[in-house]
Amino acid sequence: MSIVVMFMVSLGVLVALAAAAMGRQAAATESLARASEMRRVQQDIDMLHDTLRADAFAALLLGSRAVIGSAQLAADMGEHSSRLRADLEQLTRLAGDDELAKSIAANREHVEQYIATVGSLLQSAIAGRSVGASEVDELNRSFEQLETALAAQTRLIGFEIERANLSTKREGDQAQQRLLWVAAALALLALAAIWMLAQSVRASVGRVRDAAEAMARGNLDAAAPAVHTDDELGQLARAIDGMAHNLREMIGRLRADADRDAFGTQLVEALEMSDTEPEVHQVIARAMSAVATDRPMELLLADSSRAQLERAAKHETEGAPGCTVESPFSCVAVRRGNPVTFENSEALNACPRLRGRSCGPVSAVCVPVSFMGRALGVLHTTGPQGQLPAAEQIAQLTTLGIQSGARIGTVRAFERTQIQASTDSLTGLANRRSLDEVVHTLMESGTPYALVMADLDHFKRLNDSFGHEAGDSALRVFADAMRQSVRENDHPARWGGEEFAIVMPGADAAAALGVVDRLRARLAELLLATGGAGFTASFGIADSNMSRLFEQQVRIADDALYRSKEEGRDRATIGDPLYVQGAVPRRDTEQRAGINMKAMAAAAG
Repeated sequence: MSIVVMFMVSLGVLVALAAAAMGRQAAATESLARASEMRRVQQDIDMLHDTLRADAFAALLLGSRAVIGSAQLAADMGEHSSRLRADLEQLTRLAGDDELAKSIAANREHVEQYIATVGSLLQSAIAGRSVGASEVDELNRSFEQLETALAAQTRLIGFEIERANLSTKREGDQAQQRLLWVAAALALLALAAIWMLAQSVRASVGRVRDAAEAMARGNLDAAAPAVHTDDELGQLARAIDGMAHNLREMIGRLRADADRDAFGTQLVEALEMSDTEPEVHQVIARAMSAVATDRPMELLLADSSRAQLERAAKHETEGAPGCTVESPFSCVAVRRGNPVTFENSEALNACPRLRGRSCGPVSAVCVPVSFMGRALGVLHTTGPQGQLPAAEQIAQLTTLGIQSGARIGTVRAFERTQIQASTDSLTGLANRRSLDEVVHTLMESGTPYALVMADLDHFKRLNDSFGHEAGDSALRVFADAMRQSVRENDHPARWGGEEFAIVMPGADAAAALGVVDRLRARLAELLLATGGAGFTASFGIADSNMSRLFEQQVRIADDALYRSKEEGRDRATIGDPLYVQGAVPRRDTEQRAGINMKAMAAAAG
């Protein structure tokens, strides 16, 4: 009986040691899970970091022209700031008291400074105050400082994951050794106690041992032998099987989370390196192949009017499923604001646009693509009927939709900002700063060019007689005439007020004169067709052969323009460098009121 008791006690010790070993391994696995959660929170911080920058650029675009839009933008920025702070708090709780926690605490100042900078730009935009280049530079500097700090923080989290992986492996090796010693001791005890019992038990113990060794080496698919008894051996076999099953599920979830996190990280990094929308579309097409190699996919985006969806990207090998939805809000996923799945296109509640396809019934997943609450389009994929993508793939598609919308919205906002900064709002022509950049590029490359200066004749009289609306109309008509008359590679621009300029690469003054004559004729045709107030323009022409300095070329062309005014207006004059030194600047004479001395003498008489 004592032998049986000793045998039972030995089994209990085996269970205790196995449980302790697995407990330490579970603790190591929990540490790995905590590190993975930290990486997920860090990725969310990185996304909010970019989103706040997008909020700032959106504020620069919005200004105070739309109160409702300003309020929504302020609310969005507040939400993004709160989420960023909350993620930092969560990351602090997960980090504990180590080097990572110190890094997070040190980064709080960068985060608060960045949030304050974005908030200051937003308040300036709402108040209608102009935002200077220094404030934009401050935003970019704060963004880069925080980006550098977050990158260092991400590396520390990577080190934490690496340490957790090593700990998990070490605990697994130790568990293997302990299980081996206990299994060997149990086998010896069984042989010494009862030979007959040992004959029946030894085989079962050996099989349990083999399963335990395989599990300790990482083979969680190994199953313990079927023991149909209620004694300790049967309980041990079932406990090991249950433990292996639970570990398989846990590790499967961790691997799925790690794969999803890795996909999201790579996607964000690839999108950050895409500076134009076509480049973003290429990254999305590549990401589709990474999500699934055997499912057609497409990205449908709204055009500039936001009323028509067009295909922007498709799966590199499987192509596009060909969704016929025409506008964003015709898509049920966009209206709901969440991903939707359809297991059978013939079901009563399936999207009607899935029915009647040439390939027959299908399953489908639709993910909305949006930016700051504004619908941009939809990510659409199909597959065989009743075969939806795996949960991990749907999660990756959701990540792709979120990150694509954020990057496309940011790129579009930045492109609009660049266009507004380089374009005259009234005429749509390039502004003076843009023209200066063109000239600088031509001079650096040594390309010859001609310069044409133009000024509308009697523009003040036109404004006084017909009102400023007529003056603005005249400026737009003249800009249209310029666009329709210059060569394809010429650069027409509004110089300021009623003054215009044209830079003509590869041309000299004589070639420019021909273009000006064509411009004068086209202006007359447009005025006759529109029936607006008639007006003419005077021109002065110079080229880069007259001077190497652009400022001197402007003076030569400006002096020639003044001589066109003196000689009766509505004409073009080629400048002469010899006239420039003694010339009176045109701006001092053009706007003077004319004095009729004879009329004054007659009135006095």
